[in-house]
Amino acid sequence: WVPEVKKLIGGLRDGPAARIYLDHDDAWGFTYGMGACLSQGVGETTQYSSFNPKNYKDWTVYKRLGIRPDQRWGGYPNEYSERTVSLLPKQTMLGQDNSKIYNYTLMLRPPMTKDALDFLGVSYIVRTAPLDAAARKSLDASEMVIKPDVFYPGIAGPLSVAKLRNPLSRAFLLPGLSEERLAGWADEMDVFVGEGVLTVQGVTHAYRPSRIEDYRPEHVTILAQSDQPGYLILSDLYHSFWRAKVDSRDVEIKKIFSLFRAVSVPAGEHRVEFYCVVPFLRTATLFSLALLAACLAATLWSLKNGF
Repeated sequence: WVPEVKKLIGGLRDGPAARIYLDHDDAWGFTYGMGACLSQGVGETTQYSSFNPKNYKDWTVYKRLGIRPDQRWGGYPNEYSERTVSLLPKQTMLGQDNSKIYNYTLMLRPPMTKDALDFLGVSYIVRTAPLDAAARKSLDASEMVIKPDVFYPGIAGPLSVAKLRNPLSRAFLLPGLSEERLAGWADEMDVFVGEGVLTVQGVTHAYRPSRIEDYRPEHVTILAQSDQPGYLILSDLYHSFWRAKVDSRDVEIKKIFSLFRAVSVPAGEHRVEFYCVVPFLRTATLFSLALLAACLAATLWSLKNGF
């Protein structure tokens, strides 16, 4: 990556859990900026589908096309000719164009709307074109800066950066949330962010930001404080590899809003830790080392015996 792009992305890391939204014409390639984000430790919301769990793909498809994961639907790659597609089993496309289905299942790009970006905790939009005044107003972007000397490789236009005013905190409490309501919200995809409140299924619930003390790819520590029991939400993707502790006590991670991780916390101040445990990692590592040793031994034997 060119130094200017890396410097720009790194400069947007205004906290341990900074998150941005990359937006550019698909014709310029799906991956522009992803490597820079990864190298600078800045999270981003546009990704290849193979990089994320299925629930993020389901959410982005629903937000883009209105198709829920329980609907039986599909399409074929754009590289297939019309003749090839005509010879394959028919897919249920639910009135959608095959090209659109393919693009939005390959590329997980949420809609650039205030509700979607606020919900994901996006602080900045980085684009290969400026936001017009109407878009800035609808997204509630407080400022817009064009970087005239910063270009993606192979792209003619300079980058622009828009800062959003009030994204949802990456870690927040829902005080007083019952277990029953949490279960009802586990797969809910329509969440609307207001000033200090979330609206879900017509129910408005107050939220309270929590402080992220340490944020690393496989370990997150959060200080949560509330005057009543509730649930702490971390707006990172729910996945079965993650574990959690509250004050060093193991707790169950539950899914909420189809995407995020939630843990129950009592009233008071508590330290919550999320950490990743990959199954069979130690076994796989030992097996790989043993296989490498066997390959080296075979190579040395071959060289010694003139093979």
